[in-house]
Amino acid sequence: MLGMLEATDGTFYLGLPNIIGRNKTSILGFLKNKVMARINSWDGKFLSRAGKEILLKTVIQSLPTYAMSVFLIPLGICEDIEKLMASFWWKTTSSKDRGITWMSWERMAKPKLEGGMGFQHLHYFNIAMLAKQDWRLLCKPDSLVGQIFKAKYFPTSDYLSVDLGNNPSFVWRSVWAAQSVVRLGVVRIIGNGETTRILSTPWMSDTENRLVTSTHPALLHNTKNKPQHSSADNSGFWRKMWHLKIPPKVKNLLWRAITDCLPTCLQLVTKHVSISALCPVCTNQAE
Repeated sequence: MLGMLEATDGTFYLGLPNIIGRNKTSILGFLKNKVMARINSWDGKFLSRAGKEILLKTVIQSLPTYAMSVFLIPLGICEDIEKLMASFWWKTTSSKDRGITWMSWERMAKPKLEGGMGFQHLHYFNIAMLAKQDWRLLCKPDSLVGQIFKAKYFPTSDYLSVDLGNNPSFVWRSVWAAQSVVRLGVVRIIGNGETTRILSTPWMSDTENRLVTSTHPALLHNTKNKPQHSSADNSGFWRKMWHLKIPPKVKNLLWRAITDCLPTCLQLVTKHVSISALCPVCTNQAE
């Protein structure tokens, strides 16, 4: 009636697939293909690891951002993209294949002040992007998408207390996946208090537990504390190292030396390279 073509499988609108079927990995696999194509376009260029760090953080990590703000990307795709990034990072110009991966992506994704390289853990970044959508549902309930979600999934409650529900759409399932993260940090500002639930709404100023806890029979309510997160290294060692007034590629060399990621003979032996672990200069001690 409107004279518009109907969306079919495999079609895109604003860079995202129109129809999401059961095989999410196949449908959202275009993200991995985009990353692979961009990395392959840099193959053969002489780049230092400091230059690779900039390319990975400014270009590659930004490619799936838009999709990650709408969909919960399957873990397999996130891990495949991280493997592509790690391979590009560790590969040298002399290596014919992807080279030796000297450190897991889990460690490399730690902040620089904790000994990592500050790369993104894509799954956690995906959850963070979806949590921003959750925040909009809480702060702007009168928006069009907020009204639609509320009418369909939580007409008589609020977002923080709603369950996944029956037969949810993939977009709602994705947004709902970040609900537990939002609960950890969100706090309600009290206005007139008419729409604030004393027990189930986080409104207390205590950063450890924003929910009311009481042993009074009339207010009996069991709550779970927020998990304690380990803080960054307070020794300041990594801060001093990264703030040295030396070229970035030298800082990267220092980081690899400190974290045992330099390809010395001894380290190569631990990676199952069939060479002698002795120093090639003195031939008396392990290099």
